[in-house]
Amino acid sequence: MPVGRSAPAPVGWFVMMAFAAVATGCRSRSRAVPAAQAAQVAPAAQAVQVAPFTAVSPPTQVAPGRTFVIAAAGDVAGRFHNHRLTASLLLDLLASRHLAAILVLGDTQYPRGDYRDYLIDYAPSWGVPSLLAITRPVPGNHEYAEGFSDADGYFDFFNGRDALIGPAGERGLGFYSFDMGDWHFVALNTNSACSSLPCGRGSAMHSWLVEDLRVAGKRCVLAYFHHPRFQQGDYHHDSPQVAPLWDALYDARADLVLSGHDHNFQALAPLDKDGHADATRGLRSFVVGTGGARLYPRFDETVHADVMLGKQSKFPGVLELSLGPGAYEWRFLAATGERGGRAVFAGRDVCR
Repeated sequence: MPVGRSAPAPVGWFVMMAFAAVATGCRSRSRAVPAAQAAQVAPAAQAVQVAPFTAVSPPTQVAPGRTFVIAAAGDVAGRFHNHRLTASLLLDLLASRHLAAILVLGDTQYPRGDYRDYLIDYAPSWGVPSLLAITRPVPGNHEYAEGFSDADGYFDFFNGRDALIGPAGERGLGFYSFDMGDWHFVALNTNSACSSLPCGRGSAMHSWLVEDLRVAGKRCVLAYFHHPRFQQGDYHHDSPQVAPLWDALYDARADLVLSGHDHNFQALAPLDKDGHADATRGLRSFVVGTGGARLYPRFDETVHADVMLGKQSKFPGVLELSLGPGAYEWRFLAATGERGGRAVFAGRDVCR
């Protein structure tokens, strides 16, 4: 681990350290594995030992039976991006809807996950203390770009300089889980399409996920990671590399999957392992790459046309989810400059 750094802590870092201190001694059901084990891909027939550990606490304590509101988006901050517009929308939601969590869906800082750039771009917008305190991120490919193969800048900003663990999970791993209300959340690290940290069947991340879902104990499950398994975006297309993660979630009858990567918004009907409509036990997924980066206007309408419920690439914005016991509602809020945003798409469903 790098030592001897003297740069100042990011905006909100002391808030997060105090938050982590309060959580000390509280046992979470979140689990991970040692970093050395995560670098290996275990043979399919070999059992991977999954070690429990004290994880980051949930962003907000929510009692079972209560409905709460979260927001999510990815592809956020950078020079000349619109992340300040979406940050303003998040602050509106915090004031009006008592926002309980912000899930950041990767590519948090452009053009790469440089700690100094986080201080310039992310910190004054999505990283103000009131938002950072309820943020639980996952990394994307840009956190691992151009010499940042270990995503050190990402972990330094969200966890604290050289901290081994924090709101972004364990340094070097970046996958974790937590509970809020009647919901179980699983944050996964698909990095550079799973080339920097494996996510294939039998990998430490995949084995951890299967075990985590097995003991989750909640009816409703939401997973989030950067690369969408299925989508219509014409820039990146589907991500078959994350199929083992999607399949494990499907087998466990999870409910929602959120991703970014393509800079637009897409809402898809519940899908099975092959991307076919499955209203009974399929995974409902959203692409929310609208956190501030330049939007991608084109869609490939020759794929997934029968399961596309809504899409837009005109406005940045965030997905708002109202999560209750056994059911949920969703709205995409376009950051048009209006207070609270403009609801462009909406829907509701029950947990599996």
